[in-house]
Amino acid sequence: MFFGGITYILHAGSWFSVEASFQASVEKYFTEMQRKEFSAPFLEYDHIGEGKYNEDVCAGAIDTHAMLDRKLIQFGGSYDKIEVCDIYRKQADDFRGEFIHVKRGRGSSSLSHLFAQGLVASTLLVRERAFVKDVNKQLAKQGFSHLPEVFEAKGYDVVYAIIDGEHDSQLDLPFFSKVTLQNCGKTITSYGFTVRLLHIPESAAHRAKKAAKIAVKTNKKSAKASKGRKTKAS
Repeated sequence: MFFGGITYILHAGSWFSVEASFQASVEKYFTEMQRKEFSAPFLEYDHIGEGKYNEDVCAGAIDTHAMLDRKLIQFGGSYDKIEVCDIYRKQADDFRGEFIHVKRGRGSSSLSHLFAQGLVASTLLVRERAFVKDVNKQLAKQGFSHLPEVFEAKGYDVVYAIIDGEHDSQLDLPFFSKVTLQNCGKTITSYGFTVRLLHIPESAAHRAKKAAKIAVKTNKKSAKASKGRKTKAS
């Protein structure tokens, strides 16, 4: 909300004022961030979950893309587990390697988790040989060559792939998510990676299903509220 020359952001039920210079720097970072073109093997989202979507993407490029979604690596403690990415594209002479992190929707909490996951995984890749060894075990199971144990980020991208909306719609994020993205992105870039955004559109059929579900929920809430008013009136 813009009021009295000041931008206010609603987050977690509270309003925050945003300094103009800070807001401008965050928006500039987001606008200038490199984008990855939506093309094969990626496809429009019409799935029951991110896992199935990632499987289908990798099935369409079995020689170049490895499915690492839910392939957790225990690191740091008995309860600490992390996936290096959802989809890995191997590096070759004609294209860069990619660690792709996929998330549905534009909710601040889910996106913050997405960006943080990319940051933690990237940090472990460049700092921890033991982590790289475990990643290589996963890659070997799918017939992919191993990463150098002394990993260098140069020549690799960290791609944040966000599933939301129509193909022609402009991908935008909540302001607090942009702040998190900037903080994580700058650190990841300092390691030598390039950070890019990928907008994955939802199919028309999937959007129609979502709209129908929302309509059902709205009608149920309206009916419940109407029943409550009648009960109080009686």
